[in-house]
Amino acid sequence: MEIRLVQTQKELDAIYKFRYEIYVSEMGRKPENVCYEKAIIKEPLDQKANIFAAIKEGRVLGTVRTNYTKFMDRRQFSSNYIHDLNYYIDMYDISYFNEFFPEKTSFSTKMMVSTNLRSGVIAARLSVATFNQASIDGIRYDFIDCNPPLIKMYEKMGYRATPKGWFIHPQYGDVLSMFLDLEDFEYFKSIGSIFRRDPKKRKDRRKENILNIPYPFKNKREGERRHVFNPNMDWRQFAQN
Repeated sequence: MEIRLVQTQKELDAIYKFRYEIYVSEMGRKPENVCYEKAIIKEPLDQKANIFAAIKEGRVLGTVRTNYTKFMDRRQFSSNYIHDLNYYIDMYDISYFNEFFPEKTSFSTKMMVSTNLRSGVIAARLSVATFNQASIDGIRYDFIDCNPPLIKMYEKMGYRATPKGWFIHPQYGDVLSMFLDLEDFEYFKSIGSIFRRDPKKRKDRRKENILNIPYPFKNKREGERRHVFNPNMDWRQFAQN
């Protein structure tokens, strides 16, 4: 399996279809920007995003999207507020991080994994790839919002609640606004985070190597990763907005 920064239209189309399979076919959601005729979910935020994919033998097994706020115009999506940068500024209460906004902030969304692989390491590897790329690109704070069943997982990665805290997402109900300090390696090490290795200190920083750094636990025994993934979790809710 390869973790890849999606760059071709063919790969993007596969991601859009994969989102539909998870959100609509499996979870029964009715997200905005869904095209039932083509069975895809394609959003305005995809235009200037880093979209990562876990791919094996040409098949998408997981994906996540990261947007760097420095590349976004606040008026870019003004016709649809939920895809406007102003919406995310308010949702994550980025005013508390003004010193770093917009040059060093990002938000990650659309994390999802194939149904039968959710007790594995795909989400972790996607998260590590996102973290490594953002770190190399100079991002200091990443923001997410997540449903209650996933909070512990993200806390174990190193995410913490923003001052915004809980709020009601217009599509996904009660969610917690969370942030990650990409340079707090002391904290990462103290909690055994998958982000505890600093990618900027690696000798070989070529993109293909940065994105596919091995899963940072010593072995693959279930006990070694139980604090990140709970196979008994209600994975139908494993999807960020």
